[in-house]
Amino acid sequence: MHLNLEDQHIFVTGGSRGIGLAIVKDLLNSGSRVSTVSTKLSDELEKLKNNYPTALNYIKINLLNPEEIKLAWNKANDIKPVTGLVNNAGVAFSSDLKSEEHNQWLSDWDKTFAINTRATAYLCKLAIETFSNSSGEES
Repeated sequence: MHLNLEDQHIFVTGGSRGIGLAIVKDLLNSGSRVSTVSTKLSDELEKLKNNYPTALNYIKINLLNPEEIKLAWNKANDIKPVTGLVNNAGVAFSSDLKSEEHNQWLSDWDKTFAINTRATAYLCKLAIETFSNSSGEES
């Protein structure tokens, strides 16, 4: 099944590899403009960017940093209003549960929560604000 996503602009987190990269490819093949964020530009994403120079926008950010998240969201919207969000990024830090070093475990848990939950929720909030404003609703 082919989706026609022409005139759409989708914001994808974690689009540099794995499932996120596959999502970016499918969106581009469906005619969408895509803005994707990650901490590192992979070779595969760079090749894809060369094939879709005007349709694919890469923004390097750290999802631990809410200011970077908001700047990336605004930058994407400056290019073309975002019409969809795919929260794909996620991490799983390996911490020894049996270790007596509690600070390391807590630090890893805080990073995991910040990326997997807080960043996801914050992007949803930004998306709701954007989509509500574009439809004429008050936020």
